[in-house]
Amino acid sequence: MSAPERTILVSGYFGPEGRDPKLNYFARLDRALQSRGLRLFLLNLNGTSVPAGLRGESMPFLVEKAHWLPLDRFIPRAEVDPAIVQSASLDAGCWERPLAREIPRLLLFREHLRRVLARERPCLHIAWHQFHSFHHSLPAMLGELGVPLLFAEFGPLPGTIIFDAEGQMAESSIVRNSEEFIRSPVSAEELKAAEEFLSRVRSEKRTRKPQSETGTVRNALRERNARARPVIFYAGQYDYRTGMVPRSLPHATLHSPFFSGTLDALSFLSRLARRNNWLILFKPHPLARHSEASMAQIAEPDSVVSVPGASIFECIECSQAVTTIVSQTSYMALVHGRPCVMLGRNHLTGKECAYEPESIDEIEGAFQTALVEGLTADQEAHWKRHVAQLLKRSVFAFDKDLDLSSLRGDAAAADFLAATCAAGDSASAAERKGPPGTLERVYTWMKFVDPVFTPLRGRLGRRPVA
Repeated sequence: MSAPERTILVSGYFGPEGRDPKLNYFARLDRALQSRGLRLFLLNLNGTSVPAGLRGESMPFLVEKAHWLPLDRFIPRAEVDPAIVQSASLDAGCWERPLAREIPRLLLFREHLRRVLARERPCLHIAWHQFHSFHHSLPAMLGELGVPLLFAEFGPLPGTIIFDAEGQMAESSIVRNSEEFIRSPVSAEELKAAEEFLSRVRSEKRTRKPQSETGTVRNALRERNARARPVIFYAGQYDYRTGMVPRSLPHATLHSPFFSGTLDALSFLSRLARRNNWLILFKPHPLARHSEASMAQIAEPDSVVSVPGASIFECIECSQAVTTIVSQTSYMALVHGRPCVMLGRNHLTGKECAYEPESIDEIEGAFQTALVEGLTADQEAHWKRHVAQLLKRSVFAFDKDLDLSSLRGDAAAADFLAATCAAGDSASAAERKGPPGTLERVYTWMKFVDPVFTPLRGRLGRRPVA
């Protein structure tokens, strides 16, 4: 008799079937895991249905939309610890909603997850994206239950995915253990394979999101008569999904040591640009809410050209240097041969591929050097080595058609996840003893009436998928 299949729980915001490539990836991964005695179970936080062929379920509608209800009146303060408040602040700030409404929503999610864990008994939990309230609170909860946790996200290299037990951006193992990472050996064949990978993704202009038609950036620069001024491309990020906002987060300054957010850095860059006769080409993150009123608060707006929705490739082509706080645009810059000045920390930190000022006073000099020297030979050599190390030990193929021999595919990802499962035992949430608390009663009531409201899902706008 064959051993029963074990479960890997995957939670995240997934879009409708056929429109979210993450679902296609997890369907492939599920097939690769089955021969290893494992199956995926998707908990879709976005409320859309899980595609046929994948095990899973959607969040209860009234848990997903709990911020609509004044549940904060019924949750005793004793059930709310500071870590819950901190986690809830992520979505409260991101969606501009009252913190008091986000706290019960997070508590109800945890109650729902506790029941899913008790039912499915997963040997591993994969959380797609660390920095929203539901997932920010997972490490403590799963640590108590003995369930291993991996954070998943698009990899820093185009067409890849990465799993990390420590976190994302500056919290990732690649940054925390940077010195050990850069010492990991690579062979001449692996360096050659890295060059092959870079050549392909560069020639195909591969990126994780579709890009608009070119022309927008050149037209905007022409209107500013930018020929006589060096252009620095600044890529903004979705601040509340980077770990650097709100600044009360324990590792906020680790991600962003100099600036409190995208517009704070933009204002600083605009002053440098005015002083040095540069022009800042600013592309906001597609999901960020940088209004015209916010842009008007920039210190030197005449030194900034904003191009929301423009092609990232055209932005890179039209600039002499690229900068960002934590955006993976830093990797795209190096893929396409542009020098990069890092204003924060991500996987590139400490890899000697980019200009990394150690204080805010060094930033201006870093740009001056980057504009003169460009991507140096030493940086390019370190860059190719870094890519080879990522391909060898950190990233897996996300794009199905990226079938390079140097890129570990679905089978390698399945082996990695199976090994992670083997390191831990299946666990279930501890049974509660005694009469149900307030939270359990609220959750039970919501589950009872949820079927009445569930048909509203398709009639109401959904949040963008991160």
